[in-house]
Amino acid sequence: MVCYHGNYSTLAPERPPPPQEAPPVPPPPEEEEPVPNDPIGFAAHQLIQDTKTWEEKENDMVAAAKRMAQLMMQMSKFARGEEGELHSKKDIIMTARRIVKESDEIVKMAKIVANSCTDKRLKRSVLQVIDKIPTIATQLKIIATV
Repeated sequence: MVCYHGNYSTLAPERPPPPQEAPPVPPPPEEEEPVPNDPIGFAAHQLIQDTKTWEEKENDMVAAAKRMAQLMMQMSKFARGEEGELHSKKDIIMTARRIVKESDEIVKMAKIVANSCTDKRLKRSVLQVIDKIPTIATQLKIIATV
């Protein structure tokens, strides 16, 4: 690329290619109803509904849950054969990895919240739920790659 400035001309270096990152997750349609016999879509819809009760601003856990729900909805659409952001098995695997990453973030934040809880029964209950998340995330990674 040649840049001209007054009587001078200089060669500017070529712009490097953009980094290879996953595309941003577009927000799901606000009131998309779950499809019967679609457990991923139903879970995504339920998570979207649950996160609506919390303010996303300054709440990283809610923001991560919303991103996870959007990713789940994309997987659901692909599984049903609908047009969407996912077009291949590779896209499914990458989306599963992104869901796992979001779930890891939620686990980290939830453990902080649980450990600061003064009610022992509530703390134990939250930690029991948190302990299940990595197992489910591992199952998702396995299923997505099969």
